[in-house]
Amino acid sequence: MIEQLKKYVEENMLISEAIEGFWIAFDNWKKDDPHGYDKIFGSILVDNLNILVQSVRLQLSPWPKCDYNHIVITLLIEYNNCQLGNYRYCSSLSFDVYDDDILEIYPNLNK
Repeated sequence: MIEQLKKYVEENMLISEAIEGFWIAFDNWKKDDPHGYDKIFGSILVDNLNILVQSVRLQLSPWPKCDYNHIVITLLIEYNNCQLGNYRYCSSLSFDVYDDDILEIYPNLNK
């Protein structure tokens, strides 16, 4: 089952989609909340952010019916080898549902 999930994620390029989704959400945050963005990022060089895959999971819900299922990819956002935050990307198995969220951004990086 693990190999099937890995194959599914690779064949459907879900890691690339998740990383692209992060950058879109990040850019939208910068546009929609410049004050909040500057408070956290200030002088940080965005080019030095490192986006890593933290986990990939199959979410089956609601149990036990399991008719609303997703692949959930959690990305780790790093800056200078320090964890800056997490981003979650969700895709349905039929690609008709998509959701994402920047889960955490740790403040005070500029101190």
